[in-house]
Amino acid sequence: MNLQIKDSTMSYQDTLIFRAILFFGIFLFHAGWAFGFGFPDIGHLCVAGFFFMSGFGLEYSRRNKANYLKTFLQKRVMGLMIQYWIIMLVSSLAWAVVHLSADNVLPDVERMFFGSPHWYVAELVVFYIIFFLTGFMGSERTRSVALTIACTAAMFLMSDYFGSPLYYASGASFVLGVIWVQYSAGVRQLFERHGLGILIVCFAILALTTRSSSSTLDFVVTSVGGMAFCIILWAVCSIKSRYLVPVMSMASILMVIVSMASDFADEGATMLLLASICGLLMSPGRHRDILAFIGTMSYPLYLLHYPTFNYFYPGLIDEFYLPMIASLAITLVLSYLAQSLCDRVIGRYNSLLEDGAST
Repeated sequence: MNLQIKDSTMSYQDTLIFRAILFFGIFLFHAGWAFGFGFPDIGHLCVAGFFFMSGFGLEYSRRNKANYLKTFLQKRVMGLMIQYWIIMLVSSLAWAVVHLSADNVLPDVERMFFGSPHWYVAELVVFYIIFFLTGFMGSERTRSVALTIACTAAMFLMSDYFGSPLYYASGASFVLGVIWVQYSAGVRQLFERHGLGILIVCFAILALTTRSSSSTLDFVVTSVGGMAFCIILWAVCSIKSRYLVPVMSMASILMVIVSMASDFADEGATMLLLASICGLLMSPGRHRDILAFIGTMSYPLYLLHYPTFNYFYPGLIDEFYLPMIASLAITLVLSYLAQSLCDRVIGRYNSLLEDGAST
């Protein structure tokens, strides 16, 4: 069955909306840990979506912005770290205000500047550098192979060095995002001819996606499941079909019911439900602007939400939803403040770079 693809696929606003929804998914997963209610282990699958959109956005910019790689290290890599330092400083100061104690501020500052950054940030910086280095290769095929090998090696080397499985669980989707744009014409043709079959395969993969205690199997499951989810995300905003999202919604609800009854593959069922929600939110309306605004703060939202759980002492409130809602509200406020500060600092920083380049 042939499918029609929109002229413009996965716009910048679409990616912001996806980022907002993925943040809410990660927030619920972590809140389940912090406040003692069960929620599927979808954290790494959601982070795979963030990696995909990072790779997608970088490659799109490389192809459409003149001399994009000329200041890439200064603007994107250093800019990412500057924002990280600002966001974590906001987090440390907020902790001091909440607990009326500055004891943790100096150790936090020392750790954020001289210690290892958050695993996601560290891996993203490494991927950015690999993207930059491979960007000068002439052949797209050679570049794709080099990028794939280097990013995969980096994931496992960082996992081994830091002694954490976090580094290999989601990063493969970054490579998928880059390659998706590299071969966008071929992707369009492939979906026009075989889109239905590809989506059925992706649904089936998610239906079987569940975390494993084996590191090798978990790498395969989270990587393949994460990429299947990213492909579905791209499809819901790129395919012209009035039936795709309703069918996805019914399938996701059925999968959730089955997973709840059998206690199997609840991660994949939840991710398909998230993808269905994203599809429903593709329709025009004010909600798109609101979610896109939240999506612009996805970086501080991701980094700041977990520390807010510690603002509430265990057993202080019996109902989990009250501290969870409060944590979400605090996270949104802190993220807005942090993002506003980041925008001002990065804007000034980029201006200085441009002034220096022109002299």
